[in-house]
Amino acid sequence: MKKLLLFVFVFGLTVTAFAQDNATVAAAAKPAEKKAEVKKAPAEKKPVEKKAEKKAEKMLTVKGEVVSVDAAANTIVISMKKDKKEVQETVVIDAKTAIKKNQKEVAISELKAGEKVTVKCVVMDGKNVAKSIMIKVPAEKKAAEKKAEKKAEKKAEPVKK
Repeated sequence: MKKLLLFVFVFGLTVTAFAQDNATVAAAAKPAEKKAEVKKAPAEKKPVEKKAEKKAEKMLTVKGEVVSVDAAANTIVISMKKDKKEVQETVVIDAKTAIKKNQKEVAISELKAGEKVTVKCVVMDGKNVAKSIMIKVPAEKKAAEKKAEKKAEKKAEPVKK
């Protein structure tokens, strides 16, 4: 038993020593690889330009109440407080905009005036373009909707005898 423990201990030390040697060799090789990568970077300028464009698209979060919805023009007007003043922002909805109510995807027709929303948008060509819209449902309505869903599920289930 003592010989087995001694063997395991010595084997562990040997593996650790080799691992440290390999790490030292790998660390010495990495600077040479990095120098090669640095030389390639100046030749590729196109990805850098794309990153600059992405940085120009700053993500904004707008929280407020829906004043109006124009489904034909795909826009909504949101009233919010900014610097203790009531301000209205117009937000454009495009095909990529995700509109969610109770974690479920819904159409623009589900948006109603007076609902509380959180909109994440990007300023493009001077317009606020929505990336996602979260419709906030009061706790009372959530509970009522869950009860209605449960009743619908019970009615849909066949009666077992």
